[in-house]
Amino acid sequence: MTLFAVGYFHYMLQQRRLSERAGKQGILSRAAFGLATLAVHKLQYGPLLAQGGNGPFPVTDADSPSLAPLFRELARPRSEMRPVTGQVDLEETATSDLFAVGQALTAPLAREGSFGFEIRYRCEPEDFEETGLAAAGYPREKRGAVRLTVVVRQRKGARPELVEEFQFRCRVKVTAALVPVLSKFVFYAEDMGQPGPGSFHGLNQVAVDENGEVLATSPARPLVFDADGDHGGPHGPLPVPTTWRDLVTGPRGLVYLGGTGTVVLNLAHSPPGNAGSGAGEGFQLFRRPNGDGFYKVLATRTPDGQPLDLFQMDVGMSPSPHNSVRLFYDLIREFAPGLWPAFRDTLRVESSSLLRPNGVDGNRSPTLVLGDVRSMTLLARIYAWPPLAGPPWNSPEGRTRERLFLYEEEDRFLIEAQTANGKLVPLVRAGLLSPIRGELARYLLHYSSFVASRSYNLGLAFAHNNRVPDPWTVVSESDHLYDFFRPVIPADALHGVPAPFVRAAPAGATLREMAPFLASLGAAGRVTHRIELPGAGDPDLSTALQRRGLLWRDVLFLDGLVVVSSADRRVVLERPWRFVGNGALVLEDGDWVVRAPLEPQFPARSREILLLAAPRGDIRLETPAGARVQASLVAGGRVVFGGGPGLQVTGNVVMKRFCTGPADLAGFPGGTLTYFPALAALPTPRPGTGEPPPAEQSEEPLLGFSFEPSPLVVE
Repeated sequence: MTLFAVGYFHYMLQQRRLSERAGKQGILSRAAFGLATLAVHKLQYGPLLAQGGNGPFPVTDADSPSLAPLFRELARPRSEMRPVTGQVDLEETATSDLFAVGQALTAPLAREGSFGFEIRYRCEPEDFEETGLAAAGYPREKRGAVRLTVVVRQRKGARPELVEEFQFRCRVKVTAALVPVLSKFVFYAEDMGQPGPGSFHGLNQVAVDENGEVLATSPARPLVFDADGDHGGPHGPLPVPTTWRDLVTGPRGLVYLGGTGTVVLNLAHSPPGNAGSGAGEGFQLFRRPNGDGFYKVLATRTPDGQPLDLFQMDVGMSPSPHNSVRLFYDLIREFAPGLWPAFRDTLRVESSSLLRPNGVDGNRSPTLVLGDVRSMTLLARIYAWPPLAGPPWNSPEGRTRERLFLYEEEDRFLIEAQTANGKLVPLVRAGLLSPIRGELARYLLHYSSFVASRSYNLGLAFAHNNRVPDPWTVVSESDHLYDFFRPVIPADALHGVPAPFVRAAPAGATLREMAPFLASLGAAGRVTHRIELPGAGDPDLSTALQRRGLLWRDVLFLDGLVVVSSADRRVVLERPWRFVGNGALVLEDGDWVVRAPLEPQFPARSREILLLAAPRGDIRLETPAGARVQASLVAGGRVVFGGGPGLQVTGNVVMKRFCTGPADLAGFPGGTLTYFPALAALPTPRPGTGEPPPAEQSEEPLLGFSFEPSPLVVE
């Protein structure tokens, strides 16, 4: 009996110890779960809040000694990932020191004796799968899990140290803040609002003065593009590419102006000496150093052996009465008063375009403009003939040049062609004209001052060198870029997806229709959060974002694609938000109304962008004057510029329709549109067809990392 009692006593003592150990393990497991959750918090928010890095995730060990190896692998294509292990250092200051939080979590255990812990991570390629845009050539998009091991150690008094390991899995989704193909464009509009086939002049509504500055009385202001972004600096562009490959694969945004007809953009006047004008486009026109822009287009002789040379000069548009402008307009206005209203009101020859695709004199930023787009200028023509200095012409001050006016009346034309000292007699003597009725049409077509329409992309060539009249010759005729300088450009070149972005385009897609590209916004595996709003308004969205840890004190934490649905089909962003990271807010059906700035929390970073998308609605910019918006704005309807002047957009603008007619553009406020170069991410070619792009030219700078906040316990 005594032996039984002693045995029972030892049994109960062992059971008590086991119970204590089980209880202790339960406490430790809860502490380990808390530490694992804290580690996930560190992974999610630490890099976003790190002010020392150049982007939303650590790239170098200096950015984060503990986390950089992990994020390097997470940022790789799935096929290039390698196993990596390391420790999550909660006290690492580069990515927000969480020592105080960890201490508060473990303090109760530390009071019972010595307590320590470490958090290890392990990332295995087999734990991940490609998703989202990986099939479109952006293989860094993926989803999977990072393994976490929390090791806790506790010693109480003289007892042996208790060591426990707890295993967790943290789900993570990696997405890029881009829309395939469309993100390559600093400005894309499927339809510019043309009423039908033919030339569309309705965008020409800006009035500049003789110095190339917007007049205070101008009915609209221009939207000035900076297609090479911060790569070009404040006063000039990247070197102007002279090959198709350099132009399309570089960090430069392209432009597409689509629709049913030809978009005509009048170039704005600027004087030769004002290279810093804020709205002039003289850099797209031939000019000699002395300001003379006349170049020879014909050389012949009269029967007496005297040389006769024909010159012409392209001049930008302005309503200014200053002599430097008026004298050119007199060439088409003085002897054709009946035609002048058509020039002024239909062709809008006193106004320039609302858009400045190649920038302005003060900030040149040439790019490739796709779509059926032409530029228009005044075409001033003169001829030189030495006998003009003598009788019967006796030109003032012995001039040997004469202007060639536009004539609307045949009688006036005949007077100048038949009278002894007529202005057109030298052309008749040279055999260029016949002094007979019916010849006026040939004169107007070949020799008269008029207006000139040309391929808009010739401005790209003149931006390279406008000191020669034929700068396009620097481009090889065998290079595809040269095709865009030709008088007639094939439709497939104007509307086709430019290589190498064909890899990212759905089969058969062209630039004529944006809908196939927008499908990527809801592609399987890309969405990280879904939010349903009962009504419109920023407060509702703010609350929903705060509940998900995506918004705190007006700072938006971007980590992927957030899809929002609103019962009112309208969400208004009233408060100024700052953001960290890369990600998207996608309104499934309805309109965004932006009434406040959207800017990065850390302006020095060059790798953070918000993708604000309304695939079935509009984006209305109702911001105050001078507001800054750093976002890729993508609308399945319109992006409406309806706020104060001086709006500064950094990112790009993509829309289905620019306007429904010129009336929509009354009072257009203009502003600046600066491309975000990382949006030019090159897709990876299909296996065996080419080399993948360098990381910096891929989607890597646009990546966002979404970690599920609660780790999964691995039994």
